[in-house]
Amino acid sequence: MKFSLILIAAIAGLTAATPVAKGAEPPSIYRREEDTQRGGIPWKREEETQRGGIPWKREEETQRGGIPWKREEETQRGGIPWKREDETQRGGIPWKREEETQRGGIPWKREEETQRGGIPWKREEETQRGGIPWKREEETQRGGIPWKRSRGAY
Repeated sequence: MKFSLILIAAIAGLTAATPVAKGAEPPSIYRREEDTQRGGIPWKREEETQRGGIPWKREEETQRGGIPWKREEETQRGGIPWKREDETQRGGIPWKREEETQRGGIPWKREEETQRGGIPWKREEETQRGGIPWKREEETQRGGIPWKRSRGAY
């Protein structure tokens, strides 16, 4: 048993000490010929280094203002991308439109609704029927209560 342990230790020592052949090494991802010519890094390409050295900074974007999300047509409109020229003419607020300010100044309050009673869910035909939307004229003639008819009550 002592002999087998010594034999196994000697074999393990010899395999660790022997040099590995060049053909036995796996090919490295980062050491390809075309990558080493480009700069040694796989994600850094030649066309990106010509554009400015940074992959996400392009030449056409640096001419627009240096920031990729700031475009030339947005700076011409007023300098702020979400503030447009046509919206500033409407009132300065993007969600406040000219046609809504003509209707009464409040977007959810329309002119036809203010004529009906000032409340959007209260309609003219409902106020003529009795003033309460769920109380109809034909139901008041039957007995006054919608679920209790004049035909026969329990």
